[in-house]
Amino acid sequence: MLKKLLVVSALMLGLFLSFAAAAESLECGLCGGPITESSNRFVIVDSEEGQQEFGCPGCGLAVLSLMPPEQYSAARVQDFLSRKMIDAVSAWYLRGTEVGFCCQPNWLAFSSKDDATNFAKGFGGDVHDFASAIKLAPGDHDHSHGEKHAH
Repeated sequence: MLKKLLVVSALMLGLFLSFAAAAESLECGLCGGPITESSNRFVIVDSEEGQQEFGCPGCGLAVLSLMPPEQYSAARVQDFLSRKMIDAVSAWYLRGTEVGFCCQPNWLAFSSKDDATNFAKGFGGDVHDFASAIKLAPGDHDHSHGEKHAH
């Protein structure tokens, strides 16, 4: 009986670890780049496809800019400093900073304008509110991750 319990437990642990590994190997919904612990994630909840995840605010903003407002119910972005998910519309965006983990130019999100401005003082970039960022991101966002191919 104990042997059977150990085998079942080992199988369940193996299943759990395989699901955990699959969850950790997310890809950006636009450029296909990996979404890792260091990514500044962007999430759109829409009525057609459920939840779409992106590896950086630039990718998320680029997709969101093409969607009519009635097509999505929420957009959230990860605050770069606290790592908490915040409302994308109320977030402040830093474009062109030296720090980034996905596409070019680097985009980061912050919960306050002060945080974005202070970060820009040390690492460069231009601070934008949501209205400005959603207009700017689609036109200048390169998804090649430094590689010589287009997505």
